[in-house]
Amino acid sequence: MYSRIAVRNLLKNKTRTMLSILMIAGAMVAMIVFRGYVLRTLDIVKTVIVNGQYGHLQIGKKNYWDQTAETRSQSLISEPNALEKKLEAHPQVDFVSQRLTFFGLVSTENLSESGYFIGIDVAKEKHFSQGVHMLEGEILNPGNKGSVILGNLLAKRMRVKPGDDITIVSNTLDKVINAIDVKVAGIFTTGTEEFDRLSCFIHLEDAQKILQTSSAEHLRISLKTMDHLPKIRDDFNQQYDSENLRVKSWYELSDLFRKVEIFYNTQTGIMYFILMFIVGLGMMNTFSMSLSERVGEIGTLRALGQTRSSLFIQFMVESLYLCVIGLVIGLILSYLMIAGVNAAEIYTEIPGASIPVKIQIGFYWNVVISVCLIVTFVVHGFTVFLINRFIRMNIVEALRHNI
Repeated sequence: MYSRIAVRNLLKNKTRTMLSILMIAGAMVAMIVFRGYVLRTLDIVKTVIVNGQYGHLQIGKKNYWDQTAETRSQSLISEPNALEKKLEAHPQVDFVSQRLTFFGLVSTENLSESGYFIGIDVAKEKHFSQGVHMLEGEILNPGNKGSVILGNLLAKRMRVKPGDDITIVSNTLDKVINAIDVKVAGIFTTGTEEFDRLSCFIHLEDAQKILQTSSAEHLRISLKTMDHLPKIRDDFNQQYDSENLRVKSWYELSDLFRKVEIFYNTQTGIMYFILMFIVGLGMMNTFSMSLSERVGEIGTLRALGQTRSSLFIQFMVESLYLCVIGLVIGLILSYLMIAGVNAAEIYTEIPGASIPVKIQIGFYWNVVISVCLIVTFVVHGFTVFLINRFIRMNIVEALRHNI
């Protein structure tokens, strides 16, 4: 009975009903699409950071993290091979690789620029290619030792291309100037302007050769899954605390990711609040007009013995139908819009990016469910307040509206 009455009342004014449905659907589309864009962007940034830069975890000396070592040598891990084997024995660890970084000069016959060099164990870092996008040439591999890949902005300033010879100049750990000649294997981008302006990847052996050491700055730990990352980090910290070592996660190390995440989450919260406030006011306006036209009907039903709770259920069923239809239409439109935008391959410039970035939007069921719950709560919250005011009217005053 409630369903038949609700459908009949909704069809009395088709235009008003359609506008209410479109209002709910439009808000849902905006929320799902925007949140999908945010989460997809964060996923891409996370992939670049984890695979190309930090790994899931990094372990290094405490004075390396605190920057309290008196000399560079004191902050390095002196026996990285033994530590690497111990870490790889953990069942959740996929692989461990050594890294050694330093600042130096990138020189050609005519130009010199400062650079940040990252020495990596190419044979171990099997996911490294997922963290960088090669624009020209080839990525580092075990067969091209004595090579370097440059960030695209640094390569542009140096006016070099794959196949060119350059010289890397830096100080050894003993403060002696050292230099080696290497060949440019390729030019990459991570999409981050700050990183691509300075960074170069070279083989770990070449980095150790320049600094004249067999030590490593830190060890990069890649896990089989990120599900238990905090627990594994805490276990390692407890295990290696006595050895003056500390483990940090990629999230702790990436200040950029944390700031981007906070910024996007703040934007999402503000947008959600504005949309839900507009939808709530719109639904109140729609139901207010509908109920005002039916005051006499409410009075008649109350005079015939219908209870307030029965009327409340009747009007809530109407609100529920509006909400469900709007959510279904919104879900379909969201999926079509996301698919359309991804298929269109739209590129845009964003602050801090070294190249145009393709707009990618993800379709996440957890976002869909959360948006549905938020919309349902807001719509029914506003309508409950309004319905209560009308069904509590004095029966005599309500009947006068029929005169």
